[in-house]
Amino acid sequence: MTTTRYAPVAHAPSDQELTHSRINPQGYLIPKGAGILNNVYTVCSDPIRYPDPRRFEPERYTNDLLSFAETATHADPDTRDLFTFGAGRRICQGMHVAERSMFIAISRLLWSFEFQSIPGKEPDPAAIAEGLACMPAKYTCDIRAREGKAELIRGIWDEAQSALDDEGQWKDLPRTMAA
Repeated sequence: MTTTRYAPVAHAPSDQELTHSRINPQGYLIPKGAGILNNVYTVCSDPIRYPDPRRFEPERYTNDLLSFAETATHADPDTRDLFTFGAGRRICQGMHVAERSMFIAISRLLWSFEFQSIPGKEPDPAAIAEGLACMPAKYTCDIRAREGKAELIRGIWDEAQSALDDEGQWKDLPRTMAA
């Protein structure tokens, strides 16, 4: 959860334009035909909702056992804690795929490697790279294969490389990917 809140991806405006003008609760007029853009970064950086929002703190979610979908669609808007996949009727239908893919990727990285900051070169949690996607600014860290994992990782890497051509594309489509 922290990963998606800390550095959310930019959203495209909804392709569903408003069919009539609306005045929202803050008194702003939203004209007919306007596209709506959910400012996910600002919502996810709200210090009232997330004290010290730029601090990477996975412990915020220690007792949160809800899935991305359950959290994003929670009936109580004050409890709703995930806006990365949109909101309301335009919410991402593939968030469950993203959640499971992130779990697999992060689990494999943590199983394979040890990550350590370099003394005197710790990343600044407030430093954000500029661009369409929100991400931490570049920083250096020490990444080492966990004990007993290096040889296995190299073997898997070599096997994967043998399946790719010089441009990094599959030589033959894997059976599990064939339609």
